[in-house]
Amino acid sequence: VEPLGLVGGFLDAAGGGGWGPVVTSNLLVQGASPRTTIGTVNTAEFFLTATISATFITQLGWAAFTQATVGLLIGGVLAAPFGAMLAKRVPAKTLMVLVGVILTITSLFGLYRAIWH
Repeated sequence: VEPLGLVGGFLDAAGGGGWGPVVTSNLLVQGASPRTTIGTVNTAEFFLTATISATFITQLGWAAFTQATVGLLIGGVLAAPFGAMLAKRVPAKTLMVLVGVILTITSLFGLYRAIWH
């Protein structure tokens, strides 16, 4: 699991994403429960994000952060509890399909932007 964390953490810090798609999908493929996987990945991501943010702040300073940062924080804080409640209440198989669809869509969107923009 540590190499997976290393790769996911690097991709998240270097490219602004990767933790969820890389780590979540890998743990699910290994047979972990969707609820446990989502909870585990989100818990670890909190500490990962705090570390990444502290590093960026010390290297770039507060001036590098924009209004988008505040908007993303507000939106994320408001939406997160609903996502957690959904993960708790949705049947495991349905949750697995939803996670797969969301990961596929976000990965395809990232691929599209990387190739054609």
